[in-house]
Amino acid sequence: MSVFPLGTDEVIGTLTAEYQAQKELQQQIHDLLQANQLTPSAENYYNLGVYLAQHQQWEGAIALFLHAVSLNPTGVDAYYNLGAVLQAQQQYKSAIAFYYKGLSIEVDSQYYYHLAGCLLQLAQVEKNDQYIPVAIAYLLQRLRLQPDCQSTYYTLGSILEQQGNAYTASQCDKFQLPTELIHRFYQLNPQRWQLLLPAQSHPDVRYCKLHEAAVLPLKPPKTLEAQIHPELNRHKDFYSSPTLVAEVQEGAVWCHSQADVVLTRDRQIVTMVSHANATILDIDRYLPPVSQTVETVALLSVLSGQAFYHWMFELLPKVGLIHLAGIDLNSIDKFIVNEYQSPFQKETLQHLGISSERIIMSSQPIHIQANLIIVPYFELLSSWSCQFLRQEFLSQSTFKTPKPEFLYISRKNANYRHLLNEAEISDSLSQLGFTVVTLESYSFMEQVAFVANAKVIVSLHGAGLSHLVFCQPNTKIIEIFPPNYVTRYYWNLSNLVGLDYYYFMGEPNSDINLETIENINYHYITESFQVSLPKLLATLKFAEAI
Repeated sequence: MSVFPLGTDEVIGTLTAEYQAQKELQQQIHDLLQANQLTPSAENYYNLGVYLAQHQQWEGAIALFLHAVSLNPTGVDAYYNLGAVLQAQQQYKSAIAFYYKGLSIEVDSQYYYHLAGCLLQLAQVEKNDQYIPVAIAYLLQRLRLQPDCQSTYYTLGSILEQQGNAYTASQCDKFQLPTELIHRFYQLNPQRWQLLLPAQSHPDVRYCKLHEAAVLPLKPPKTLEAQIHPELNRHKDFYSSPTLVAEVQEGAVWCHSQADVVLTRDRQIVTMVSHANATILDIDRYLPPVSQTVETVALLSVLSGQAFYHWMFELLPKVGLIHLAGIDLNSIDKFIVNEYQSPFQKETLQHLGISSERIIMSSQPIHIQANLIIVPYFELLSSWSCQFLRQEFLSQSTFKTPKPEFLYISRKNANYRHLLNEAEISDSLSQLGFTVVTLESYSFMEQVAFVANAKVIVSLHGAGLSHLVFCQPNTKIIEIFPPNYVTRYYWNLSNLVGLDYYYFMGEPNSDINLETIENINYHYITESFQVSLPKLLATLKFAEAI
């Protein structure tokens, strides 16, 4: 996977000779050592190089790191730092040479990631797409070493989206590799565990197909913003996946980090019902000893299933699929879920007839063997899953106790994404007849009752809007987004259950300096912000809610 007309050592040698020829720079290094009373050594050169790099004195840092590797040719940290400094200087081919050299000494996932980054930057600078397949190969190698690395999935998704592959890019956003990348991975990493693909039959595996894929035309969101946000304007239709329930005889379930893996007794991975990065895990390296043996187990856990939205729309509906497949829940000994700690987790499962003693949590690595493994399968939100939740949790009693018709769902008790002018907005809405509620203060069934009786709901973007699934048709929804983060979750949900959906954007927090924030994407998701009261009132009038 080299990108050099010459070998790596030749590239390194050429750069080293160039820097050794700079007499003035070499004298400065000599003076720096003397000023700090240091003797020439690989360690001292390296430490001074790190210091200069931190102060963006790039030329001196490069020269010092070159001295370090000349005295200690196996010093991987110096190679890595040389690569990082050269990459910052946009000397991509030289950076690749040093990353590659470090990788030849010690295999480390960060080298693969930075190699890929350099190649992608090189492809952009030289307008040469031939570098991209090599970059993808390095990213796949990083996943081999660090299979739960989210940034690598995001980078792969970005590459695929730029290539016009929107669907496969969305799979990467869910920490799943599309089929073509799985095949590429297995070409790079032959493993003893084989893939059982959906089209392949197996004597121990049976699929019960339940729903076909479906397409729902989306009604556009309503807003007073100058234009509809691109995230809410990318798709005109909503696609729901087919559903099925798999039954695996004499198999095993392994839950590891962000992956759930279903294995046959003859060392095959059942890819149709193995989640996220299951297909690329080095099973022989990571598989722990069997922690439990049961007669029958149902795998319900999903990626991020401990969070409310994913619990509601991805985990709980799997119970409905088991019913539809004609399987009696009482015949299942154990159910694997992500967690069983929060009140909403306990209350919803108990309501569905699954008691605490039948729960196995996958939040810690587990390896379970079973005579029969039941695995419901579907992807994300769908009309049938919304219908299942409504049938199970809405009842006549939901509407017996009077509840407010105008609801403001507050996030003041949330761990993040707060409304900075909460008091002003809450007071103003209260004067307009809205009831302010923090849903987490109530039982799950009380939360359902609040939302089911409402005619108008105002809320910041957040998991509390998952309750919209219990709204009556044509309920007016006003979602307020953070200034830098918009998702389609609750617009999609509103379409599926027939709600009247509006949105507008919050105002940025002017006290925050975005340039000082290391993980800017995480900040955008979690940031607190303000809401313009005139904008809120105008949207309410536009929606004919006041």
